[in-house]
Amino acid sequence: MVSNRCYADSISKNIQIRPRPNVNLGRDTVLCKNQTTSFTVIQALYDSIRWVNGSTAATLNDDGSINPLKIKVYVDGCAAEDTVNVNAPKFTLSFTNDFICYNKPISFNNTSSVSFGTVAAFNWNFGDGQSISGVKNPIHTYSIFGPKTVQLFATGNTGCRDTFVKSISMDDSIFFSVNPVPDDVCYGKSVQYTNLSTGGVNTAYVWSLNNINQQTGNTATYTHTFAGANTIKLVATHRCGADSTKFNFTVLPLPRVNLGDDSIIMCPGELKKIGINQIADSIFWSTGDRDKDSIAIDGLTSPIKVEVYNNGCLAKDSIFVSANCDVFIPTAFSPNNDGFNDLFNMINKSIKSYTLKIFNRWGELVFETNDLNSGWDGTYKGAVCPQDNYTYISSGVRFNNEPFYLKGIMTLLR
Repeated sequence: MVSNRCYADSISKNIQIRPRPNVNLGRDTVLCKNQTTSFTVIQALYDSIRWVNGSTAATLNDDGSINPLKIKVYVDGCAAEDTVNVNAPKFTLSFTNDFICYNKPISFNNTSSVSFGTVAAFNWNFGDGQSISGVKNPIHTYSIFGPKTVQLFATGNTGCRDTFVKSISMDDSIFFSVNPVPDDVCYGKSVQYTNLSTGGVNTAYVWSLNNINQQTGNTATYTHTFAGANTIKLVATHRCGADSTKFNFTVLPLPRVNLGDDSIIMCPGELKKIGINQIADSIFWSTGDRDKDSIAIDGLTSPIKVEVYNNGCLAKDSIFVSANCDVFIPTAFSPNNDGFNDLFNMINKSIKSYTLKIFNRWGELVFETNDLNSGWDGTYKGAVCPQDNYTYISSGVRFNNEPFYLKGIMTLLR
């Protein structure tokens, strides 16, 4: 009705209020892997139906790919709608291990996740008959060699489950082998050792002798100059870690062989004894003598060689023999106590026995000896003799039993 001060007017109309349609899809739903569910409305109750994906059928199947799921229904131009969540948890299961190691603890790195809810529990089958439950990142040691198929089982808090299967190669442990095997060796010997070890991936080897003298590669050469207990260590480094082995052995000392001076002068037929003067496992002389620590030589053979073995270790020595029966005497000496030429005497080379006499310029005997180790010191009756020329006379027998006689002048220097 409308009114003002001039007039009033009115109109009336009947209005029909229609009831709103009712639609109910039920509670939210969780679908596990490979599950589907159906949602149905009674088509006769509605003039038309439209689902969120455009379908107009009374029934819609959903595997979780339509979420949230909505429906609109229409009756006499009035509409109603309902929405339900259809969650389908999708597991992304994985662990990062691409290889495993024989006889070594392996820590599995689990990177699994789920798109809805949480992972409530993990179970593992290690592929060797062993399994474990309730551990996300287990540690396992394989005692049976060979590739393994590992299974990872996951259970979500929604009750849904999934499985991940992975085949993994296994690295073998290091089997150490060295040729020759380090064993007792003689002092000073050089040995090349060759690594024949197997196992591991991208394996690098390092040698050491007594924790020093490191060498890398598949061969190592050591000259053994440390007598006694020794150790060679071989370390193998690979992607599964490191392994090592040790070889203990003894460096044996060489026999000590010393025949004395490198050369001697002898008269042919003269007999002289030389030797090593020690006990040995084996002794070989170039003269044909064997296992004798000393032998007699006659001056007719040169050089004289000897080989001595102890514990398989060899030492050698030799001596040159010069055949000469000449008798030698100096021509001067200087008794000034400087350690050089302080005494005058025959040179001890070929003399078996002798007598030496020294006279001053007036024919007076100032010194006499028959001992090669007792020479004249340049004094007479306790007094120092002056610098001068002196006469010597010597007679005797050589080692070859030939007699000799010498007379000459020598000089005393001050």
